[in-house]
Amino acid sequence: MGILSVGDLAHADLKSMEMSFGILGNQLYFHAHGIDLSNVEDPIPQGQTSYGKSQMLLRDYILIAEIRVIMLEMIEDIARRARDAGKAARTISLGIRYSKNAAGGSFHS
Repeated sequence: MGILSVGDLAHADLKSMEMSFGILGNQLYFHAHGIDLSNVEDPIPQGQTSYGKSQMLLRDYILIAEIRVIMLEMIEDIARRARDAGKAARTISLGIRYSKNAAGGSFHS
């Protein structure tokens, strides 16, 4: 379909998206426009499971390209485990700790 970015998704034809992907096509289209009609007050299902990953690296990574590779590998592992369990994400959070020698700290979002 020639969709390679969120911008491409936002400019895609809604009817084509729905024909190709069903309800997911509709959701993808509207999410690309920043629209999510989910009710934030929906109850959280019992037995909620979370998926995460932490990793100690042997050295400080400074180059953005290297940091992206590490993060992508970790994200793909988490996503694979969630898919294998038949789960979908409701909330995604990211925490990074880095060398106290390099800048002294961490952040969590």
